[in-house]
Amino acid sequence: MTRTVYRFTFEKCVALEDVESALVLARIAAEGVHGQAQAQLDACYGVSEKRRFCVVDATDAVGATIAKVLTALFLRTIGEDAFDVERKLHEDDAEPLPRRDEARR
Repeated sequence: MTRTVYRFTFEKCVALEDVESALVLARIAAEGVHGQAQAQLDACYGVSEKRRFCVVDATDAVGATIAKVLTALFLRTIGEDAFDVERKLHEDDAEPLPRRDEARR
């Protein structure tokens, strides 16, 4: 199965606390749309402080909602010049999402 993953990278001027806050808001929005239980089961995202990026697995509807809301939040709060987003397709045996505190499921 192919996974759709969005990778957001940030300029040095962006506080990663703001990125993490936006992820929380996007998760809450996904819970509102899909229900808390479904979001708990399907949401998969992570932040790498060291490499200044976050990823969202948008293979399912919950992840797609998180990615859309997150993009809208970044456009409104940090501006389109402060981040880039790239869509990547991964096979199941490809590079996994970040681990440790870098991944949230």
